[in-house]
Amino acid sequence: MTFSCKGPGFCPSCLGRRMCATAANLIEDVLPEVAFRPWVLTFPFPWRRRLARTGRCSGC
Repeated sequence: MTFSCKGPGFCPSCLGRRMCATAANLIEDVLPEVAFRPWVLTFPFPWRRRLARTGRCSGC
């Protein structure tokens, strides 16, 4: 192997391999064979900091 991990940092090769393995696992073993529709949930900018800190939106 030309590139190898020599430290605890991020190795692009290992991260790419892990990402590919995770996607294959999701497709083959986890997700049912039906059509999926992607969706995104967004919040207004003033709420985002509070949600990042506490994980709650009470009083937003």
